[in-house]
Amino acid sequence: MAAVDATTVASLTAPHLMYALIWFLPGLWKRVFSKPVKAFKVAATIGKALQFSAVVGWYVVKSREQGLKLDLLKVTWLQWGLFFGLVFLGQVLNIAVYQTLSTNGVYYGAKLGKKVAWKHGFPFNTVSHPQYLGAVLTIWGLTSLLWDVSPPGLTTLAAYWSLLYAITAFWEQFL
Repeated sequence: MAAVDATTVASLTAPHLMYALIWFLPGLWKRVFSKPVKAFKVAATIGKALQFSAVVGWYVVKSREQGLKLDLLKVTWLQWGLFFGLVFLGQVLNIAVYQTLSTNGVYYGAKLGKKVAWKHGFPFNTVSHPQYLGAVLTIWGLTSLLWDVSPPGLTTLAAYWSLLYAITAFWEQFL
């Protein structure tokens, strides 16, 4: 990850470490926070903002260092199609998960003492881990848009970020 700095990698990783902490040690999270699901939601929102800001900051700094300018007129129709298609599908999955599970379901409520009913309908009857797949599709949609107008390292960041979601999905399913 030579083209990617440690701060950006740490910013992408930090929320997933928090997810692991809560997944494996929910009692600790509950002892620290009187409203653990609400605290998780706030922390996760801050984590997403941190991730997005870190990647945008990395993109801007690296582009300036290399004299690159974002010229969306140079983006091909294929890239625009991939961008809109992947982001659309990703956000449909994300929105469906939030509508189906509500706050308690999305933010590990079952681990944090809330009653969360098991759901079998859309999007859970379509793909495994639809929320994480939605996030990954969105990441790759944005990456496809910027593919030709970005500094080296963008695909590495997208692949690393995707791997973090895959690892999180793995432990949620098997551990």
